[in-house]
Amino acid sequence: MAAAVLGSMAIVAEASQVRVVRRWLRGLLGAEHPACYDSELLGSELVTNAIEHSDSGQFGPGGTPGTVHITVLALDGAVRVEVTDAGSATSVPQIADPATYATSGRGLRMVRDLTGGRCGTHTHEGGRTVWFELPHPPALTPNGDRP
Repeated sequence: MAAAVLGSMAIVAEASQVRVVRRWLRGLLGAEHPACYDSELLGSELVTNAIEHSDSGQFGPGGTPGTVHITVLALDGAVRVEVTDAGSATSVPQIADPATYATSGRGLRMVRDLTGGRCGTHTHEGGRTVWFELPHPPALTPNGDRP
C-alpha cells in the first residue's frame, strides 16, 4: 500500500499553536486509534522544536513568525507524522544528552525511543522536515477480526 495523506495543516509558528496541533492530531486519528496518543505527544514535541529552534519561529520583517506545516500519512501498518519548518542555518535536530536536572533537551530522545528509531530528518529547498513513524496493528473489522 502506498502512503495516503490523512491530513495536513499549517500553523503560525507560535507556542500557542501547539495545543491546536494536539487537538487536530487527536481528531484526525480518533482517540480509539492505537497510535493516537503517541502521535499527539510526539507531534507536539516536533512542532515545539520547530517553533523554538528553526527560522520559522523567528519574527520576520512584518513582525510575525513564520509557518510550520504538519502532514499525517497512513502507511501499511504505521502512521507517519511529518513536521516541516524553514530550517535553520545555526541549528540542526540532534539527540541531546541533557544534564540530570535540565528542564529541556529530551524531546528527540523520546521520539526515538517511542518509535523504535523510526524517525529522521531531511533538509530540502523549502526548509527541513522532521518525521516519525508509529507502527500499529491493522484496524479491526466491524466483527472484531483483523483484515
